[in-house]
Amino acid sequence: MSDDALAEELQLLELQASAAARPPARQQQQLGRRVCYSHHIRAETKRRYIIQWALELRLGGFSKIGYPGVVIVEGPEEGCMEYITRLQRLRWKHFVVRGEEIIDVPASKCLDDMRRLPRGFEELGSKEMGRMADECRKAG
Repeated sequence: MSDDALAEELQLLELQASAAARPPARQQQQLGRRVCYSHHIRAETKRRYIIQWALELRLGGFSKIGYPGVVIVEGPEEGCMEYITRLQRLRWKHFVVRGEEIIDVPASKCLDDMRRLPRGFEELGSKEMGRMADECRKAG
């Protein structure tokens, strides 16, 4: 295992330990959405974490690998915040949250009913920016 891969594995363990030590979530449910941009997404370790963490935190959406790298997620706001914190701790040439939306979920509704993106998480290829744009247009 390379030094970079070992360092990223160590970061993952630290992130999981810090998440376990956090206080319980608020009562008011909120739906969060994030659009993130990176110079590129190529490293297998990052690609694996992008998918693994999204599923672990009940986030749906897409990542587009290659140049540029794009990540779009939607789900519980607490999960979105944790997801972005984890991603920002990885080594990136450039990584920024370009869009953020937080919506209060009315007591009469379920958070999952308010989702626009698919519940699962899908990695799109380096030449699939058009498909990602189509999926976003479909979602509104």
